[in-house]
Amino acid sequence: MSTKIIAVPPGFDLTQAVCSYGFFILSPNKWLLKGPGGKAVFERPLHVSRSQYATVKVTQHDSAAIKISADHALTSTSWTAVTHQVARMLRLSAKDCEDIAGFQALSQTAAQQNFGRLFRSPDVWEDMVKSILLCNCGWGRTVAMNAALVKHVGKGAFPTASQTAEYGAEQLQADCGLGYRARTLCKLAQQVAAGDIQLEAFEAGSSSATSWEEVEPEIRKAAGMGPFTAANVLQLMGYYGHVPCDSETMRHLKKHHGVTSCPPGQLQQRVQQVYAKYAPFQFLAYWHELWRDYEAQFGSFASMDPRDYVLLTGHNMRQQGHTQSQPEKPRKRRKTQPTAAAAAAAPAAGMDCVQLGGLRNKANSCMRAASQVAMKAELQKQEQILSGRFGCENRIR
Repeated sequence: MSTKIIAVPPGFDLTQAVCSYGFFILSPNKWLLKGPGGKAVFERPLHVSRSQYATVKVTQHDSAAIKISADHALTSTSWTAVTHQVARMLRLSAKDCEDIAGFQALSQTAAQQNFGRLFRSPDVWEDMVKSILLCNCGWGRTVAMNAALVKHVGKGAFPTASQTAEYGAEQLQADCGLGYRARTLCKLAQQVAAGDIQLEAFEAGSSSATSWEEVEPEIRKAAGMGPFTAANVLQLMGYYGHVPCDSETMRHLKKHHGVTSCPPGQLQQRVQQVYAKYAPFQFLAYWHELWRDYEAQFGSFASMDPRDYVLLTGHNMRQQGHTQSQPEKPRKRRKTQPTAAAAAAAPAAGMDCVQLGGLRNKANSCMRAASQVAMKAELQKQEQILSGRFGCENRIR
């Protein structure tokens, strides 16, 4: 066991910093509200070289520092890599602190709640992959696909671009069930591994760019970076002036901002108008509202059982509100009756009507199963068509 203490900005709270954005839920991240000694613990493997990783645990040491513990002794070079990744995940840089202060100056509620430090991945590559895995599927599948990547490709850690490229699209699809995303991720991995895209060069505070408009064209050159995924990656990189829009955005605007209808093609313009007064931190204002709305429905994410993470969807929010006011009535099971002709033929076959009804039930079950297989194949076909388009499924990001 090897440990290191690093300073954090005034007012920093580990629980609040981690449980602030849905990526903390996704593998290989692990959150434990009460770990050894009763302290909250954030745990995950972090790469210290191309072929090695260390599992680290992060706890709040005191109000001015956090403690990082590694599962084995690390060299000074490895510790530099670990602390850099932890600082990125928890947004500890001077630029991050400046942005948080700037946003809180525009939002009294955010300032009172000390909101604005949103969790992200150790590097841009992982943020890109996870953003792609949000699209055109439910949150439960997003959780499952990330877990499969960690298990099969990363062997316990989040896979590097080189590992993903070497794994290949066909094997990604076979082992991880990524659908059309397998080819997209493989192409992105090849671009990153070859150095065709210098991801870290465009991070806020690391480049001369000052707005998402300057960086977006470069990000869009990467495979899988459509309008939604690019906008999401940009806010994760520290460019908050653009709100990634999907069906969850429309649901939120209807509920909290009186937007009764808005064509998909106009949603981006509408949401930018709603949050214009918070520029250049429009996404932080939007996410502050949305995250608090989620917690009002589901309770604190920090204390949630990890087994319930797959239930965190906008659809379940609507269902929860509906069932609270209108409890669902138990359904009566309809008895299957054989037709008159079949009933007449049953004695000749040595069967009574009850037996015939049972066979018919089995036949219907087989037909339904076959129909579901065909439907699944059609959905996978449609996923390819939907790639990069507006209309992503509701989920917690």
